[in-house]
Amino acid sequence: MNASTRAEDHVRRKAERKFKKTFLRPLPTEEGFDFRDEEGRHFIEVKGTTRSDLKKVHFRTLTEAEYGKARDALNSGLRYQLVIVTGVGTPQTQSHWYEADAFVPLAEEGRHYIVPIAKLRRTTKGRDA
Repeated sequence: MNASTRAEDHVRRKAERKFKKTFLRPLPTEEGFDFRDEEGRHFIEVKGTTRSDLKKVHFRTLTEAEYGKARDALNSGLRYQLVIVTGVGTPQTQSHWYEADAFVPLAEEGRHYIVPIAKLRRTTKGRDA
């Protein structure tokens, strides 16, 4: 199992326990997120790293589809969360959860959308679920 799959499995299990609902993979016609609830009102995007210290993660990139889905969810009153998983593949795995209203305004457009993690950490606290 690769690091990306481990991070996603970690987040899906935590989300299902925390929110007490099932999270599904996107349908072939959907894009911009890793999981959604059955009602299509809560979306989760997972970004993982083997680094165990979030302070050493300077930024994460979002694709156009991921950023667009987060922006659209925010504007439509839906929930979109970006989850940064640190320590993937180690016993110190932690997840840091950020709401779209915290990271969408900070994202910088380029080839991809860049989310500056240090600035995000200063503006909100990502909590381990």
